[in-house]
Parts: sequence; C-alpha cells; structure tokens
Amino acid sequence: MLIRQFETYYKILVQEKNSKGKGVRKGYLWVVVGINTRVIHLLYDDGSRSEKVILNELDCCKNIIQSDGYSVYQKLESDVYLNIKRIPCLQHIKRKFIDCGENDP
Repeated sequence: MLIRQFETYYKILVQEKNSKGKGVRKGYLWVVVGINTRVIHLLYDDGSRSEKVILNELDCCKNIIQSDGYSVYQKLESDVYLNIKRIPCLQHIKRKFIDCGENDP
C-alpha cells in the first residue's frame, strides 16, 4: 500500500497567561493518506512538529511512504524501519526539473 505523508502548519489561538487577550502560535498537524484505501489519518500532539510524533506512529508500519525531503522522513530510510520504503515527492522532483530548464545547458 502506498501512503502519502506530510505535515502542515496552522495558527493556534491561545489564551495569554496573566492577560485577558489571546495570542497566536504556530502549530502542526501530521497527515497520513492511504492512497489505495482512501483513508486519511490526522495526528495532533499539541501542535508539535517533533519527529517523535510521526516516527512513533509509523514504528510498526509496513508500507511505501511518499514524502518530501524533511529530515524526519529521511530517518525512515534507516535500518530501524526495515519494513518501510520511502519514495520522494514527485512535485518536489518536478520543481527541480523546472528550475534546471531555466539554465542554458
């Protein structure tokens, strides 16, 4: 099964300590999409982008995972995750080819 993995940021409204006003902080939501099954799995751990959030979730995974080059996803290529095959995001590859096309060979 092919899984598409990514994280996205969003604004989290927070109550300021010692104040009646509200503040905003950046938070992250991890998304795992089963391409074949059309299942979407959302992970939220207080808005954390810490690698432990996704690596703990994928610990027992046995699939092909498509992701960008974020360093956390590159750890899935180590001997710790023998049942995971990571493939690159095709959109990021396409972008590199487009950038190369602007240069004269």
